[in-house]
Amino acid sequence: MVDLAEKKPPVGGPRYTESMVSFLQIELACLAAATVFETALLLALTDRRNWSRVPLPIVLLVLGAWLWHAGSLTHLALTDATGAGATVRGCCSLAMAGGLLLIPSAMLHGLIRLTRTGLACRLQPDPRHGLLYLPLLLLLPIGADLLRAPQASFLQALDRWIAPYAVWLAIVNVLTAVGMLRLQEDPPSRHAGRFLRQVACILFALAVFEPWVLLYGRTAWPSLAPGMLLMVSLTPAVLAVLFAYFVSQFNVMRLVLERSIVYGMLLLAAWLVHQILFSGLRAQLRDHYRLDLEIVEVLLLVALVLAYSPARRRTAEALRYLFGSRVDRVRQRLRTLSVELAGHVGRPPEETLAWFAGQLRDALEVQYAAIQPTERSIAPHVAAGELSPEQAAHWQSSGPLWCDALRQSPDGWATRRTARIPAILDALHDTSASLMLLLSAGGFEGLLLVGRRSRNRHLSEEETIAVVLLSEQLAAALTAGRLLAERAQAEQRAMQNERLTLLGLLASSIAHEVKNPLSSIRTIAAVLSETLGPESPHAEDLRLITSEADRLSTSVQQLLAVVRPRPGTGPVQAGMVLDRTLDLVRFVARERGVTLAAQIDGNLRPVEADEAALREIFLNLLTNSIDAAGERGAVQVECRQQNGHVVAWFRDNGPGLSDEVRNRLFQPFVTTKPEGTGLGLFVTSRRVEQCGGEISCESVATGGTCFMVKLPCAASTDASDSL
Repeated sequence: MVDLAEKKPPVGGPRYTESMVSFLQIELACLAAATVFETALLLALTDRRNWSRVPLPIVLLVLGAWLWHAGSLTHLALTDATGAGATVRGCCSLAMAGGLLLIPSAMLHGLIRLTRTGLACRLQPDPRHGLLYLPLLLLLPIGADLLRAPQASFLQALDRWIAPYAVWLAIVNVLTAVGMLRLQEDPPSRHAGRFLRQVACILFALAVFEPWVLLYGRTAWPSLAPGMLLMVSLTPAVLAVLFAYFVSQFNVMRLVLERSIVYGMLLLAAWLVHQILFSGLRAQLRDHYRLDLEIVEVLLLVALVLAYSPARRRTAEALRYLFGSRVDRVRQRLRTLSVELAGHVGRPPEETLAWFAGQLRDALEVQYAAIQPTERSIAPHVAAGELSPEQAAHWQSSGPLWCDALRQSPDGWATRRTARIPAILDALHDTSASLMLLLSAGGFEGLLLVGRRSRNRHLSEEETIAVVLLSEQLAAALTAGRLLAERAQAEQRAMQNERLTLLGLLASSIAHEVKNPLSSIRTIAAVLSETLGPESPHAEDLRLITSEADRLSTSVQQLLAVVRPRPGTGPVQAGMVLDRTLDLVRFVARERGVTLAAQIDGNLRPVEADEAALREIFLNLLTNSIDAAGERGAVQVECRQQNGHVVAWFRDNGPGLSDEVRNRLFQPFVTTKPEGTGLGLFVTSRRVEQCGGEISCESVATGGTCFMVKLPCAASTDASDSL
């Protein structure tokens, strides 16, 4: 709305004063910047990727702002034009008026759309909305007014339209602001709510400021009128910048707004502002002081780069890529490492970590790359490169503390430039590291340290980000490996269950076919033994027949126990069951010369288990421990409460078990006894799982074996205790 024709001096005097020319340059620069930015925004909104989603009122609003600013810029540049230039200047005035009329109409259109669908996807066109753009018909009388006063300024030619337009614009601003505030009470996202609130606040301010300037301020303070009118004319650009910021930064309305286009247009606008504002100053400095302003600008730009840390880092990266010969080589190696890492999925974690450390060191050309697990890790320390023993010992001992410090940082990693925690800075210095990163995935948690390059150089920002991404891929590979291992175990369990199903059918068949004949054989052998008496030469044969029949009957019972349904559970005193079971096996222990010692707490809570199943568990474990201890051996039994569980230990001082046997001990048909069936411990483990407990076997440091059974306490008991 600023027109320099209003500021022309009287005829016959100087055309423009020096201050007037200075303000003209400022006005040209501002309008040029606004025009360039709105051109970029308009091109982005009309892109085919956005056209199906962008609301039509948004496009028309940006178009109205562009018509106003582009027309004002051209109109101002052609102030003294004659002939064809004057015709173009008149067309620009008409475009300015069209832009001013289009903006309120598009705002009303957008208000109706907001109240109907919010920020949802684009609606089908409604012909009734065309009534909102009837004010554009006023271009006919406005064009007639402009033709009647071709030499007058824009505001002078349209003086009779200023008051109604100001009132109309204020009403539209208030209505739109109220509609946005109502919509932000339930916004589709947090950032959309912020956007609506900020736009509403700006519209409320404009509803007061613009009418005040147009109707009162510009006449009350003539000296300030150019500046106030310039501020009013730039208000559409302020809203456009705010809209572009939220779209590009927070993806409001899910539009695709490429930052490269916006940044490029901003640079072009800055260049135009620079050329317009400093063109006259450059000539004056060269003529009066023989000083080239371009040299001063270059020095100021260098000082700005050195003083502003982000600009300094970006400049250093650009120079490194321009003159460095290793950038492409490192990029290619890191890409190769990323591809090869996918092939290590499923391998042992220790092997994957050692391979990754070596490959990372070679790819980055650093002194070392090392991974230090924490106490909960699944792998030992792995390192590759020139890591001194002092450095390794230092960061192995302090690794958990550094991990805790890195958990406090938002990114989980730190470099010498980004670290803000003193402990991390000291750690990077003591270990001569460029990067410290926290790894956590797949049951593994640890610390990754990457050393410096030759001549004590650190990693670049691109290399640091690449290592962070590779560490995330490494975590995914470890997780995938763990899942593959679990899948293999699940498949193995499925095959085992299938075998058990067949075993159940076989056991049922054997029970029916063998149990009754065995009973008959044992009965006949017993009757013959009583008839013939102990002095008979066949007494030993009959005793052998009875013993073998009992052994076969026991095997049949064990086979049936494998497929026996899960017993019912209920609160049972595990200590009492264990004590009674000990009474049953004490005679066997004394007969074999085994010392049996027991320590059972008297205040154990009941457990959720079946008493018969619990007795079977304890009896099998005690019998195995006595057999493993052998003659003059010792068996120790301990039972106490621990963290809401009743835990029982069965220790013997026998020869112990090998790692291979211990790892498969609870699988079917695994036994160390010459006459064993390999089903006793398997059935025991199933009974423990049916009771909701856990069973494990460990070697004792003094020799022998220790079985541990952990059973959960009854829930009702915990509730009563809490009362």
